[in-house]
Amino acid sequence: SAYVEDWTEEVTNTICDDYGNAGEPIKIANREELISFLSDENKNKAGNIALVTNNIDLETWPEDYDLQCTLNLGGCTLESNHRFLRTMGNAASLQNGTIQIGSAVDAAIASTNQGAIEDVRVTVAQQTNAYATRAGAVITNYGTISRCRSSLKVQGDRNAAFVGGIAATSLSADSKTAIIDGCTVSNSVKGGTKGGGIVGQANGYVTNNTFEYGITLLQEK
Repeated sequence: SAYVEDWTEEVTNTICDDYGNAGEPIKIANREELISFLSDENKNKAGNIALVTNNIDLETWPEDYDLQCTLNLGGCTLESNHRFLRTMGNAASLQNGTIQIGSAVDAAIASTNQGAIEDVRVTVAQQTNAYATRAGAVITNYGTISRCRSSLKVQGDRNAAFVGGIAATSLSADSKTAIIDGCTVSNSVKGGTKGGGIVGQANGYVTNNTFEYGITLLQEK
């Protein structure tokens, strides 16, 4: 038996796509549509949802796009020789797909993450010597990175203060706790002034992660 209280909230109808997102997604099938979406403030804004429907070769990529909403990769792969995003805003979410790197990058996904990165794999293109100079996923994390995997080698620049397999730094700010949870790194991490298999410096939560080249650490605030 169960006790059910009266429902007092207003109920509205929503559309839900195959990935559990509310609302009708903006569908992205190629590089030009991805650039158009990221450049359009009316589409790339908090509350909107975009869905990638095909593998996309990003070719030359400016690295200066910001993400402000949900971008679901739909299980597809973005192939690139460059970092994908500059900044992920507070309402941004990147999820459910793969970013394949074919050259040297500072990080595969973003310079700064203030939102959420979930279920994203970072891989290396075949027959390449791709590596990251700062971190496998993002350089600075202020948000949440969860259930991500990186097989991108990190070879830190000698001038880098911190390097890490997922993030170089993961720092809580403005009453928001930075989190790295349930991630796996399956390649070597070295170089820089200081570093770590998962993250080089953290003052938030770093939990349930695995660095396959070393030991698994549990670090709490």
